[in-house]
Amino acid sequence: MEDDHNSALLPPSREHWVPRRLADKNGPPFKLGATIADPDFQAEVVELTQDGRPAAVRFRFPRPLPDPSLRLMYVVPDHFLPFKLPAVGGEVVIPGLLEIK
Repeated sequence: MEDDHNSALLPPSREHWVPRRLADKNGPPFKLGATIADPDFQAEVVELTQDGRPAAVRFRFPRPLPDPSLRLMYVVPDHFLPFKLPAVGGEVVIPGLLEIK
């Protein structure tokens, strides 16, 4: 899947942020290509570590992320902060959290 204005690739620095609905209860914790669909987004595991944890998850949204109707935020210990999108194909590192490509 190519980078575009409707998706974000999230390689986690800590695996606990991955939606638990991606876990397969009858097999390994995660499977390559596992997806969850929500009215607001779709998440797909696109890379796994050797022990089966997600190494990267791509989130796709029904409209472009720069759309003014969307408000993207990230959390720090006691509050939320606005998130500024990188250019398509660019990267942002949120210190102590994760890298967003």
